[in-house]
Amino acid sequence: LVAACDLFVSHAGGACAGTLAAGVPQLMFPAQYEQYLTALRVVQLRAGVLVKPTATPRDVGGALAHLLGDPSHAAAAKAYAARYPDYTPQEHVRRVVARIEEILAGPSRWERRAILAPR
Repeated sequence: LVAACDLFVSHAGGACAGTLAAGVPQLMFPAQYEQYLTALRVVQLRAGVLVKPTATPRDVGGALAHLLGDPSHAAAAKAYAARYPDYTPQEHVRRVVARIEEILAGPSRWERRAILAPR
């Protein structure tokens, strides 16, 4: 269903990465700082438009018209998807959890200091 969409409207939260990986350009209304950072990155990729909290209805309409009228955003989203053909949100979560477990299995920051400290 997502791959058939012309655009995805969101807060640039968790679904943003999955829909971008499906090659769908983004219209983003971030509501918190993490979402804002995600939205900035999507804008840097030229795969979406960020709408600021101070935007007027006219601004939103202009952003929507720009996103749908400029094919470069869809092309950038599709190029991003082509770079990561095996991405799934589930694989992303699996990798994050694996990295956390790897960090936790190693010596703690305090143990490393003790190992590296001169005697």
